[in-house]
Amino acid sequence: MGESKLEDMSLPALFEQARKVHTIATVETADPASLKKACEALEHCEEMISKLGLFSSNELKEDISTTD
Repeated sequence: MGESKLEDMSLPALFEQARKVHTIATVETADPASLKKACEALEHCEEMISKLGLFSSNELKEDISTTD
């Protein structure tokens, strides 16, 4: 994965980085370092989403539209 600092990356870029590792890991064995970085990227995504207040505390996963 890239050498960009997680703190400097946008939310979509972080998610895409983690998604690419997931895609590789579903087809072949991904190395542990890449998996760790992907997990860190997803954790940072979660922090960013929480800080941005994108979802209210009473929303469930089922309430979120996935068509876009």
